[in-house]
Amino acid sequence: MRKSISGSLVLVLTVAALVLVLAASGKATPGKRTAAAALRASTPTATLAPPTPLPLTPPPSRVGVPAITPHLKGIPSFTIADVQHYLNTGPGTPFPGGMTTAGTRPVATVIEFITSQQASVLMKGGQTGLSDTALVCYVGLQGPFSTGVISGGPGSKPGIANTGLMVFDASTGNLLVWGFMG
Repeated sequence: MRKSISGSLVLVLTVAALVLVLAASGKATPGKRTAAAALRASTPTATLAPPTPLPLTPPPSRVGVPAITPHLKGIPSFTIADVQHYLNTGPGTPFPGGMTTAGTRPVATVIEFITSQQASVLMKGGQTGLSDTALVCYVGLQGPFSTGVISGGPGSKPGIANTGLMVFDASTGNLLVWGFMG
């Protein structure tokens, strides 16, 4: 009896597996719709659009602080005259290092469009935040300046610097870096 029950159980399981396979493939009895086929027919299918490719190089990030308003197409987007106007208009001075020790507006001794790498050399290793080949506008300012606006830490005393500098992004007009030398 035990043998016939296990033989019957194998037969029942085999038939059940066959029914499941036929139901899943939608080839059950002709003319009759299986539950799986009905489910597939009533389920809407989503059409997926191909993914949008990402740019190979990210757009350049805008670094620096807005300063000179660009108005020319191309790079540089402003002129040396625009830099002079920026330095000589408005109250006080646009130089973050302040007025000279005599209380006068600093005078530009150098205004030139050069690469970021060339500016780094002039700044004795200072960095602009742009690639070495990016065009920048380097401005040298005549001092002397009190360096007291920069904290050197506890116990430090303000010094005197003979030259100030500013570097602008030639594309955006943003002030990238400023400082003192000598």
